Amino acid sequence: MRVLILIVAGYFEKREALLHLLSIAVQSKLASHTEIVALPPWMKQLDPNIRTQPASGSSGVFDVWPEDRTPGAQDVDAFVSAARGWSTFCAGKEDRSTELAIRRLAAAFGIPGGVFGTEDRILDAAVALEALYGPTSSGVTKKISWRAAWLLSESNGPSDAVLKEMKSFYKTRSKIVHGTVSRKPEKRERELARTLDSGRALARRSLFALLERGPINSEAEWDKLAPGVDNHGG
Repeated sequence: MRVLILIVAGYFEKREALLHLLSIAVQSKLASHTEIVALPPWMKQLDPNIRTQPASGSSGVFDVWPEDRTPGAQDVDAFVSAARGWSTFCAGKEDRSTELAIRRLAAAFGIPGGVFGTEDRILDAAVALEALYGPTSSGVTKKISWRAAWLLSESNGPSDAVLKEMKSFYKTRSKIVHGTVSRKPEKRERELARTLDSGRALARRSLFALLERGPINSEAEWDKLAPGVDNHGG
C-alpha cells in the first residue's frame, strides 16, 4: 500500500470530513494508520505551509491506498478540488447536513459484507443524497430527483438521464425499505449491485458539484436553481 496523505493534527478543523472526502475521491474504502513520513509534494497544492510534524510534536494521520486500488491523477485532482471546496464551504461554520452526506457517502464506498450488506450501502447513499438535496417539506423523491437533474445537467435544462437514474435508484431503495426486492438470488444481486453503483455515482457527483458551486440552504434557493418541479409530472 502507498501513502497518500498526511493531515497534521489541528491543521484542519474538519479532519474527519477531509478523510472521508479522500475515500469518496478514490471511490474506495481506505485503511488508516499513524506514522511519520515525508510529505507528498502534491499536498503543497492545499497549503504551501503544511508540515509533516505539527508544533505540538504529535504524529500525523495518514491514509493509504488499498492494495487493490491504483490511484490516478484524476483521483488526486478530485480530492484536492473537493478539499479546497470543503474548506470554503465550511467558512468557519457548522454544516451538519453536508457533513452527514460526506460521512454516509464514505460509508457507501465501504465493501459490503458482514452486518453491512449491499442494502445497507445503498441506504447510506440514499441518506447522503437526501442530506445534499434538502431541505424539502414534501415530495422528497420527486424533488430530490428534479434538483439532481438540474444540478448535474450539462445543458440549460434538467437532465433526463439523471432524472431517470435517480428515479430508478429510489425505486430500489423503496423496495429495500419495504422488503420487496426480488427473492431470486441472481436477480436480487444484479439489481442491488446496479443500484449501489448508481447511488454512489449520483451522490459523489452531487457532492462535488455542490462543493464547487457553494451551499444551497433553503427550498427557495433550490426552487431558483431547479424551477418547475410543481409542473413536472414525474
